[in-house]
Amino acid sequence: MKTQQELMEHVTTATGVARADVRKVVEAAFAFVRESVKTGEGLVHPSLGAIKVRQRTGKDGTSKTVYRFDPDPKAGGGKGKPRAGGGAGKAGGRKARRAAKAGDETA
Repeated sequence: MKTQQELMEHVTTATGVARADVRKVVEAAFAFVRESVKTGEGLVHPSLGAIKVRQRTGKDGTSKTVYRFDPDPKAGGGKGKPRAGGGAGKAGGRKARRAAKAGDETA
């Protein structure tokens, strides 16, 4: 796992900005992310991905906050994302994909 020290060194090297200034900017950015998540708004950033906050209610009626991180929200990490497996209704799509992979365009 990367450390805060490694982050500061990377940003300082990549930007040429003084380490003290990098620290201020990074801390302000993370404070914004933290506040966005704490208030339940979440955050979407093209370089980072999406952090979504949801309230879930268990079978016993208890509520809990769930945080979901999707590093590539444009790749289908949200609703409608294909899942492994699939039911009988998906068989036609799987057959067509297999045929396309094999180079058979008639399926």
